[in-house]
This record gives sequence, structure tokens and C-alpha cells, in this order.
Amino acid sequence: MVKNLLNILEQLNSAKQIEVKGYTKANGEVTNYKIRFIDYGELRKKDHELLACVIDTGTEPLQKIADKFNVELKVVQDLYDIMVSNSWENLYGEKNKQAIAQSSIYTHWGKGSKMHNDTGEVYLWGICEGREVITPGPIKKPTKSRVNTLIKNAIHATCDYNLKGYINLKFDSIESLNIIIF
Repeated sequence: MVKNLLNILEQLNSAKQIEVKGYTKANGEVTNYKIRFIDYGELRKKDHELLACVIDTGTEPLQKIADKFNVELKVVQDLYDIMVSNSWENLYGEKNKQAIAQSSIYTHWGKGSKMHNDTGEVYLWGICEGREVITPGPIKKPTKSRVNTLIKNAIHATCDYNLKGYINLKFDSIESLNIIIF
């Protein structure tokens, strides 16, 4: 098993995309995925630029969100400013204790793979390019988000973020793996 895993991880370093067949989630859902490998840091920078550019053409996008949620434009602008500030701080600011702790939890083996240092569990990660549910899991309850969260989600939606399809899959829950090298 370990030798097979190391062989797969070696192949991943030259791959651009993988197909995961029969991934079983904890809730019983079985899904096939197409995952594109990414440079996570570079995409975070691009997403920050997208977020920072929302109001380059004026406040119209924020006004539409304010109208949708029946709040003053100032409320949406304040939330937007916080989001841009937090995004910049996460990219370029001093690392906080949580970020430092998170960085020591995983050992990254290369493109799209990492191991949890305490449990030894191996994960594959990237951007989900396609998803096919084979066996559905239980129906999820609707979330009850606060208005501020809904407004932030609406601001994110105007950006068409690159990382919105980010996915993290546990290796031992994968039935089969097709590595696409090109």
C-alpha cells in the first residue's frame, strides 16, 4: 500500500489534473470528481485582486447587494472594506499564531498532496472542475446565516473567485484514481 501510494504521489507531481472515482464522504455520498491542481498562493493573490477590483467601476455592484438585502449602502461598503483588508492581511501581513500552527499540521509532498502529521492521513487537493454524484447522501438542512454573512457571500459571488471550487479529499476514501498528465 505504501509503495503504491508513493508511486501515485510521484506521478501527481507531473500531472495537471486527476479524476477521482467513487469518493465516499462521511455522510455516505459517493461522488466522482475531476480535480485540477493549482498554485494555492498564486490563486489567493488573484482572488484578492478580484475582490479589490469590485468597486473599480463604481459602487453599483455594492448598491445592488444593498438593495437585495434591504440595507444601506454604507453597511455593504463597510463589510466590503473589512473583506479587502482581511484578504490583504492574510496574504501579506504578519502571520498570526493560528496560521503558524496550521502550517505545521501538514507536510506537503508536492503538487496536490499533503499528509496530516498527527494522523498520517493523506489528502489530495485542488479545484473541482467537475462533480458527478453516484449515490446521494442525506438531504442537508438549510443553513441559517446572518445578514452580514449573506452580504459577504453576495460580494464573493460578484468576484467569480478562482478558489471557490477548492476541494480536499482524503486518500483512503477514494475507490480509484486516474492521473492525467499533459
